[in-house]
Amino acid sequence: MTLPDAHNTVLVEDVHATFPLPPFDNSAMDGYAVRAEDVAAATAATPVTLPVVGDVAAGSTTPYTVQPGLCVRIMTGAPLPPGANAVIPLEDTDGGIAQVAIRRSVPNGWCIRRAGEDAAPGSEVLKAGTHLGATNSVCWRPWGATGFRCGPGHESWFCPPAASSLSLASRSAAARSPTPTARC
Repeated sequence: MTLPDAHNTVLVEDVHATFPLPPFDNSAMDGYAVRAEDVAAATAATPVTLPVVGDVAAGSTTPYTVQPGLCVRIMTGAPLPPGANAVIPLEDTDGGIAQVAIRRSVPNGWCIRRAGEDAAPGSEVLKAGTHLGATNSVCWRPWGATGFRCGPGHESWFCPPAASSLSLASRSAAARSPTPTARC
């Protein structure tokens, strides 16, 4: 059965995550990956200026490391570079490219989505008996499920994954998170 055919059916077994979602620590905002201690004194009146040593986009595997006194420009969903422990949102800066003026301090962990925050491996992400509608029928694939059993009533089918079902997943998962740790 294709994913569109699964619409308006009911799960006959639970769906569990097979890997953490997100699979790595990543930025919850466009901005700058920093060491929180480097911007502890930053205010709107007295910004802290840091050199920008690179850019990390979502899907990037570029191995930047944030050293003391430096930062990396980062996009939403991009992997958090080693050495960084916070993300300064773009709107709290002057948007610099070679160097950036940061106008506020932030605590460790600010604007970071931690690995497994939305779903830990083995956690239940959809319960048996769930009616598959437009939202939840596209959210199961990123949790590592290779299919699920569903049916309109007492019948059941195996529903294979569809490559076109990937786009809305993390937002659906984030809405389910009972205790989100990303703070912005």
